[in-house]
Amino acid sequence: MNRAHMAVHELVVDALLERDRQKAKYALMIDPLTAAVCSLEEIDRLFEEMWAAEREYLRPFEA
Repeated sequence: MNRAHMAVHELVVDALLERDRQKAKYALMIDPLTAAVCSLEEIDRLFEEMWAAEREYLRPFEA
């Protein structure tokens, strides 16, 4: 269980350091709690909604 959580955090760090939007989405997809309550399609929609809501803070990812 700890390894699953660490994988999420490692992927988030990689996403930030590499400015990789797709890795950020994958991190949400492999999060154990998110995966337990949402389908992949729901997670994808959730990610896109959150990204749109926070877009002004995420501009470095879009450069």
